[in-house]
Amino acid sequence: MRSCRFQSACKLALAVVLSLAFAGTAQAEVLVDEAFDDGALTDRGWYDSTSVDIVTDGCHAGGCLRYHYSVGDVTPSGRGAMRIQFPESEVVYLRYFTRYSDNWEFRPRYGPHELYFLTNMDSRWIGPAETHLTVYVEHVEGRGIVSAQDTLNVDMSRIGDDLRTATEARGVHGCNGAPDSHGAGDCYRSGDVYRNGRRLARSPGEVFSATPGPWFQGDWHEIIVEIRLNTVGAGTTNADGVVRYYFDGEPLYEAEDVVLRTSENADAAFEQFLIGPYFHDGSPRAQDWFIDELVIADTAAEVGLGATPTPPTDPTDPPPMEDPGADGGVPMEDPGGTDGGVTTPTGDGGATTAPPASGADGGEAGATGAAGMSGGCTVSPAATNNSGWALLFAGFLGLLLRGSRRRRLSRRAVAVAAATGAMLVMLVPGAADASICDDPAAEWLMCEDFEGADAGWASWFASSEFVECRGCSDGTNNPDRLYLSDNADHVFEGNYAMHMPAAAGANFQGAELVYRHCAGEGRQGCDLINHDQLYLRTRVKLAADHNYVHHFLSLGGTRPNAYWEGSGNAGCRPNGYRHAGTTVDFNNDRGLFFYTYHPEMRCDSGGYCSGSYATNICNGCAGKDMACDSGPECCWGNLFRSPEPVPMPRGEWACLEVKMKINTPGSSDGEMAFWLNDTLIHEERGMNWRDVGELGLNRANMSHYIANGDADRPNRISFDDFIVSTERVGCDMTPTPPVTPEADSGVMPETDGGTPTPATDSGTAGPPPSADGGGSGGADGGTSGTGMSTGEMTGGCSAAAVTSRTQAPWPWFAVLPVVLVFRRGRRRTRG
Repeated sequence: MRSCRFQSACKLALAVVLSLAFAGTAQAEVLVDEAFDDGALTDRGWYDSTSVDIVTDGCHAGGCLRYHYSVGDVTPSGRGAMRIQFPESEVVYLRYFTRYSDNWEFRPRYGPHELYFLTNMDSRWIGPAETHLTVYVEHVEGRGIVSAQDTLNVDMSRIGDDLRTATEARGVHGCNGAPDSHGAGDCYRSGDVYRNGRRLARSPGEVFSATPGPWFQGDWHEIIVEIRLNTVGAGTTNADGVVRYYFDGEPLYEAEDVVLRTSENADAAFEQFLIGPYFHDGSPRAQDWFIDELVIADTAAEVGLGATPTPPTDPTDPPPMEDPGADGGVPMEDPGGTDGGVTTPTGDGGATTAPPASGADGGEAGATGAAGMSGGCTVSPAATNNSGWALLFAGFLGLLLRGSRRRRLSRRAVAVAAATGAMLVMLVPGAADASICDDPAAEWLMCEDFEGADAGWASWFASSEFVECRGCSDGTNNPDRLYLSDNADHVFEGNYAMHMPAAAGANFQGAELVYRHCAGEGRQGCDLINHDQLYLRTRVKLAADHNYVHHFLSLGGTRPNAYWEGSGNAGCRPNGYRHAGTTVDFNNDRGLFFYTYHPEMRCDSGGYCSGSYATNICNGCAGKDMACDSGPECCWGNLFRSPEPVPMPRGEWACLEVKMKINTPGSSDGEMAFWLNDTLIHEERGMNWRDVGELGLNRANMSHYIANGDADRPNRISFDDFIVSTERVGCDMTPTPPVTPEADSGVMPETDGGTPTPATDSGTAGPPPSADGGGSGGADGGTSGTGMSTGEMTGGCSAAAVTSRTQAPWPWFAVLPVVLVFRRGRRRTRG
């Protein structure tokens, strides 16, 4: 019989193994096990809004929980959240089966909220929007999302400061700096406080689809989510928290470097779970959401996972969405929508005109490719071209001087100079056709073609008529957010255009430039000149892989001496004299629509918009003379869209023009319209924005607003020939018929009579202040980039990269001095 040679060691080893085995068995626990087979939910520990529908038809097993939305419902039949408490645990595994009705329609960008985890740091009745930690599990536009907020941890006296090295008493999901590699999060004002929120995980593709197949939303699917709090020490926070997302047993997302708390909340543990369905802007149709066989445990085995996590599958494995988009923000409400981003101006320009050599931008068509500098050539085409003209001029001058008896120049030197100059003129078109802005129409208030970029960003911005820049800080533009580009892919005509890459170095944030019609010097805070009608016309090009923007082109205004009254009004019903505006946006199917605040808009009340949440919003609005006179309400921009929206093109230049005509005070005769490539796409009449004549239009926003954390990849866009006018500008091109949207887009439902009908976007997660005159805040990122697409410049200036304007044929005559020199030489030889 073989014995252990070192008996003491063997006994110790055996004791350790057995103790670990028994300890593991003792600690493994199912925290919640709910089959929803009957309505006796309170008997099993559920509380709060437990009057729910338990059905037996079409369930995964036995009975199941059904939430029914009627058209326009923010919460199903007005019901609130249902809660249950469980034993404290620093790790939770959530497993449940779910499906949606066959006709289910996700709203673009936001919601619905679905499931929430809260901790022992808060009371059992606290609302999820303002806690020490709330983790959200939900599906947005068919994609699995895990997000978090910790508003009650935020140092309200240090909003926007990075406190990572300063204190452990800070928020980690926005407002006080980025704690890990998953971004700084969102930070937005709600009444007297700032709330935060951050997306931690998103499935790489659509997992609930309206198309029959393995991802069909009408079938039952198993969702498993693991959330593990990060460890903390004495005054230290470790980035080792875990978030994993599984769909039908397949791991689709994994992060093992997440910060969910600081050492200030070392005793935090999950102990409460909420089911709180909430559709930010109201359900677009009558539809149902089902849940069954829900389990919460503290070990993987209890939810059917192996002990060793399986690495996530390749993001290309699930079928990609046609336009997957981003979830458009972080769910941080109670449980409704956010109220916009931070509105602090971030600066007015800087010195950088192109991204750094590390490759911040990439190209129009891809995220991978040759390494090296991208986004534009660092040599000024105009400067190079000037050299060509100088040499060409020298050639002509040499030709003349050769005829002088006092000057004897080499025929070869003259010919070489002239030929070199001619080639530079032909290949580097610095003196291209006259810009559209060189001969502006009398009714144009501003025209920007970006051709002053040779002098650098700071000089260009100072000489431009833009007065605000979102994406600039400390006098410098962040090239990961916007820069003046001479890349041929980015330029419509001339040598330069404005490019906004929303690159990885800025955590995929967008940017914005704002024009104000100032009386006198153009500057922030100036007195303004008002108009009753404005047009904004621009050339715009989305990258071929562009899939998300929060807000786009905007017109609006304030009273002449109230420049800043257009900022910070999200959540409030306009009072008819403080501000007015409208924005043209597009959703993830790129369908164009209007997003508008106006005094007669639809707002939310009841449900999430009640209690302290509504009180905080109404108090903030009352401080701006926009009191909630009809009782507590939460107002988010309303949507106006066509029955068959036309998509914004990608990968090609388009001409977009927007009109806003403000109403006569006392009459509903305001108008808004937009044209795509000179074709009228949508028009609204009968609008009412103002009650006083002092309120007028004085603002135009070139916006590509994407908040910090909204997207997980670049969304590149270019603008050129940006014009603001009091009359229609037009595109100088043959109108093209509207593009027929895809039949299965399911995003823009038709109205009964086929007439454009206003639809509310009540409760959307915070419109950026650009929707009402302000802009997005957010931290500027660094300069790390995503590389370049194949075929872009890799470190030099190619002839193809300098312009897209058609060149006149006359530069070929620049070879004339060469011909004349050699002809003269032959004559002398013969003589």
